Amino acid sequence: MTPLQKKGGFTLIEILLALLVITIGVVAITGVLGSSLDATAKTHSDLDAVCFADLVLNYCQAADFDAIPTSGSLSLPDHEQSDVSLSLGAVAQFPGRLPRSTITFGGQAQEYTVTYRLDIVADGNVKAVTLQVWPGFSANGTSRTFYTELYNWDRL
Repeated sequence: MTPLQKKGGFTLIEILLALLVITIGVVAITGVLGSSLDATAKTHSDLDAVCFADLVLNYCQAADFDAIPTSGSLSLPDHEQSDVSLSLGAVAQFPGRLPRSTITFGGQAQEYTVTYRLDIVADGNVKAVTLQVWPGFSANGTSRTFYTELYNWDRL
């Protein structure tokens, strides 16, 4: 072989630069993956809160005005038509299941737990329903607040 002939191949510097570019790409993808997982967890928490609020507030809207108590507890059917009792005026927990028609994992309905405070205040022919919901087992952090008013149309 003569000194003027070059062998084909990559130099050590070229290989190191290629590895550097690949490493930067992998680190960037890992960072995006972490924030994506955080967003997914927050979305599940929001879904739990909204699903519970839907259960409670839709029942209050559909029930007879006089059947909605302002103290004690509120008894209503859950998504699987089992009767549940919700405390009024105190922070409590509700273990529930998403309805079968929603997204399931592994063929099973997803279970969730929310912490809530349900207040119902009567003022004549109007009942104000305020529902605060925290995802999970504690009332720490920011709650989601839901509000509706119930009217006694028979007496208005």
